[in-house]
Amino acid sequence: MLITWWGCALYLYDIMTRANHADWVASDKLEKSAYLLGPERMLFIYDHIPVVLWPEKPEVVAEGKRGMGYERLRCPATGSYVQAVARGESQMQQYTATNVWCDEFSRWERAVESWDAIQPTLQGGGHADMVGTPELGAYMYDLIYPGGDTGAREHERDLRSAVELHGGPGEAE
Repeated sequence: MLITWWGCALYLYDIMTRANHADWVASDKLEKSAYLLGPERMLFIYDHIPVVLWPEKPEVVAEGKRGMGYERLRCPATGSYVQAVARGESQMQQYTATNVWCDEFSRWERAVESWDAIQPTLQGGGHADMVGTPELGAYMYDLIYPGGDTGAREHERDLRSAVELHGGPGEAE
């Protein structure tokens, strides 16, 4: 859940500070994506930015009410927006984005097709942020550990070597 709040804050900050960004928040269902843009996540963060920290924060406009959230948050001052989208190739292949956040990607049905559909965004210089647990058998696992179980074991070995080399958390150097 903390990573979800972090993603909401990051994407909100992006549209408020970067010109002409088209960011997407994707979940397995459009209603879940819209919820993340709504008053209990992104708009909550926006409404609670202290004036002392950002005295002249730019306006953010919510558009397209959908369930408990919105389909789009737009920042007129920057010309940027964040769009709620559902997983799936047909939802993601028509346009390209600056950034795509795939929430709970490891649990998506047809994750391969969704990942393939955002390739034009990545090849054009855009970025993808994936949140989820890389569960064995999930496509996200294959992306993180290209060698399957062998890749996972190699990754774990590399992490242990790094901890031994640099010391674990709380250890003095």
